[in-house]
Amino acid sequence: MTIKFRVFRSVYALVLVAMLTLSASAQSLLSSSTVRSATVGLVVKDLDTDSLLIAYNYDKLLTPASVMKSVTTASAMLSLPADFKFGTKVLLTGKIKKNTLDGNIVVKASGDPTLESRHFPDNAGFVDSIAAFVKARGINEISGKIIVDYSVYDDGGVSQYWLLEDLPWDYGTGHFPLNYRDNAFVLTVGKGFSSKPNLDYIHVYNQLKKGKRNNASLTRADGSCDFYLKGTAAAPYATRTYNCANPDPSRLFISELKSKLKAEGIALGGDDKKTSKVAATYVHYSPLIDDIMHSLMVRSDNMFAEGMLRAQPLDSLEEASVEASALREIAMWDSLGVATESITIHDGSGLARTNKLTPRFETEMLTYMARSPFAERYVALFARAGVEGTLKSLLKDTPLQGKLALKSGSMRGVQCYAGYKIDENNRPTHIVVVMVNNFNGARANLKAAIGRFLLETFPTAESETSQYGKETNL
Repeated sequence: MTIKFRVFRSVYALVLVAMLTLSASAQSLLSSSTVRSATVGLVVKDLDTDSLLIAYNYDKLLTPASVMKSVTTASAMLSLPADFKFGTKVLLTGKIKKNTLDGNIVVKASGDPTLESRHFPDNAGFVDSIAAFVKARGINEISGKIIVDYSVYDDGGVSQYWLLEDLPWDYGTGHFPLNYRDNAFVLTVGKGFSSKPNLDYIHVYNQLKKGKRNNASLTRADGSCDFYLKGTAAAPYATRTYNCANPDPSRLFISELKSKLKAEGIALGGDDKKTSKVAATYVHYSPLIDDIMHSLMVRSDNMFAEGMLRAQPLDSLEEASVEASALREIAMWDSLGVATESITIHDGSGLARTNKLTPRFETEMLTYMARSPFAERYVALFARAGVEGTLKSLLKDTPLQGKLALKSGSMRGVQCYAGYKIDENNRPTHIVVVMVNNFNGARANLKAAIGRFLLETFPTAESETSQYGKETNL
């Protein structure tokens, strides 16, 4: 049950933010050569005293990149029960006569992002389970076909707010009503091309021209199965390997299910048998919500995040769209007293550059979660600095290793972190928000500067000698 409270926003707090003198650590970060031309938002808040130790550009709208996932997971945790799982129904329609199903296999897509995901090997076997379910009913022939019912969403796929340049890549894969094998594949291009797993519906056009510079780019239009390799290369037909987005995961699923049924000796007719009668039902369940969200937060999985945004319940009168889910999310945080003025949410992952959050919103949202009954569950979703996931190299072998639970976010010109300083019992003691937009120079230098800022903000008695001691020129 969600407890509603108003985040501390007194007149005194507003004056404090306006007059706050920046700490030496914050001044050091802001004077770093990597951020002099950037827009920076900084917050450090002591949760025990409810005081802002550092607040810079507190109400500035900034692009959060994957820090948006901290909002998506918090919203899902408040909206969905702890035992929530995606359930994908498989219906055998028509009638079973002797050893024949006079009907179809209908898969009612649920938006589950984890079907046959390599990140959940213990939950694999969706196709195998369907074949076993059919075989257990003595069926060795199906007169109909395999049908995927997409009606769970009115829309689905790639966000209209994502950049065209992101669409070919596995991080830019869409979230569909039916997702399969992470909606990704490995593409190998040379004189010909191949894919793993095999996608017989994609086409690759190698249009590289011979040149002195290697400047190859891979492009794909939204909804298209055609990939184009363009640019110049010293060896245009040399073998190149890319991790790509599958534009039509349901086709791969149907292909693999057909192959499995055939291997099990079950013949498939292929004609659509029009019938609403259900002869048998099987439900495949995803891992628990917290397992999915921990995976997406630590690895920063965009497709999983879009799935968690879409899973949040809507009013029965609202259309099941990303836009409706985002508006509902903003309305929920506003009702809980979090400052939502002017913020914009266009997806769940943060891949949309049109997302805009303020350091104030992120701080107040994190404050709410830290003081809610969900605090332990929520903090457990974050990667630990210097230990795992996208934070594995940040503050590694420093006194802060394992003591910061953060979500990172990065894209061209953007580097952000948001989360908690935690104590030895993994309880949050401080909120940390660092949002940098439009920086120039090497990202490694910026990360080093942020690392020094955090070490200076949370000093320890231990001596510190690490890569954060000085800027590097890369």
